[in-house]
Amino acid sequence: LDGLGALDRGTISKALSDRDPRVITAAMRLSEPYLSNANDALLAPVLAFAKSFQPSIRLQVALSLGEVKSPEAVAALWDLARNAGTQPFLVDAVVNSFSGREDQLIAAALSGPDSSTPSAEAAVKLAIATVMRGKDFKVSDSALAAALAPSAPAWMRSAAMDGVEEIAPQPGAGRGGRGDGGA
Repeated sequence: LDGLGALDRGTISKALSDRDPRVITAAMRLSEPYLSNANDALLAPVLAFAKSFQPSIRLQVALSLGEVKSPEAVAALWDLARNAGTQPFLVDAVVNSFSGREDQLIAAALSGPDSSTPSAEAAVKLAIATVMRGKDFKVSDSALAAALAPSAPAWMRSAAMDGVEEIAPQPGAGRGGRGDGGA
């Protein structure tokens, strides 16, 4: 239907209420053009799936919310990161969804309960390393200032420093970055 230009919100909405995770994830992908409008009716069911226990659905929520700038989407993405556990690629997908606005991920982490989890720490580390590699100094300054503020929880300050260390040149590392002079 999408390829024929015959796909509408009603069809997507119906597919979002299906029981099959494959149908739901496909419906989320197809809903993405509508999700950039934070008032679209399709956003509520996609946000609700952030609490799903189905790994494929959780991963697709993280990917589909990337263009949504609403506070609810930011909170849902942070909750996904914080509760990712050992689910492969979920933290990466969440941080990717914050591309160019990693400071919002840090702000979301600071606005909720102080909940240090391994996946929350991984998300902060990856967000800081990602923003430090970028060229948007306003976002990187904002993210670093918030994550390293004395009022930030110790776990966040530590994870942020791990992110900085990840991209910083290591003493004695040659061009190969192996610490062996590049040999």
